[in-house]
Amino acid sequence: MKSLLKRLIHNHRERELGNTGVRDIRIEVERDGKRLLYYLISHAWQIDGETCQSLFLLQEPHPFDGTAILMTEMKQSDIPKINLHLRTSKNWLQLDFERAYERILGTDFSYNDVRFWLPLEKAKDLDTTSLEFNSSIYVNYPATQAARENLSKPYCYRVTFDQQSWIPVSITYYNNASSPIRIFKAESLQVIDGIWTPTLMSASIIGASSFSKMNLLDLKVGVKLDAKIFDPQSVQMLIKDFGSTWLWEMLS
Repeated sequence: MKSLLKRLIHNHRERELGNTGVRDIRIEVERDGKRLLYYLISHAWQIDGETCQSLFLLQEPHPFDGTAILMTEMKQSDIPKINLHLRTSKNWLQLDFERAYERILGTDFSYNDVRFWLPLEKAKDLDTTSLEFNSSIYVNYPATQAARENLSKPYCYRVTFDQQSWIPVSITYYNNASSPIRIFKAESLQVIDGIWTPTLMSASIIGASSFSKMNLLDLKVGVKLDAKIFDPQSVQMLIKDFGSTWLWEMLS
């Protein structure tokens, strides 16, 4: 069983992501069929060995345009480095690790949902009893020790992987009382520019009347990216000088 779990983690981490890429995504939050808010976001990433750097740049709507998130992931580490820059801020705000499980900008998605490499260092339970046509595997993983007393925060999660692409297609978050509190799903997997990617993702809070969906609008893989894209000071200056429309224009 341990060897199977080790293989699952290896397949997830070593799947083809492209060394660089840029995509546009649209996030919408809906309640009773009506849209409450939306965000248009450009996302650029660069993978160098064991490290993945990402920039999320909000394009719309105003006044959130120009808000930026820089995230650094390490393949062998559960703890990402997340920095947030609000459009009206002078400085970057470094977020604590536990904020990775909190909702992003009023949506039902968390920072953890948009990571390329899920935190799996402490994965310890592999459940293959629910396999259907050998298409998925389930893993339990302790999320954060700080959630022991707060039942509204995630304490662990169960993730289902697609065994062809090794993309997480379902993540259910639980509190310390083993009650589900949030569900993430990735659907409509497609091969674009040689990599598997979900074109539709959704997230919802258990018991809430609203839910969030994320649609892929555009994707280019293997593009040449300027190092400035992942430098906090450079990003801050680019936003100041050019607003939120400069990312795609910097591609070579």
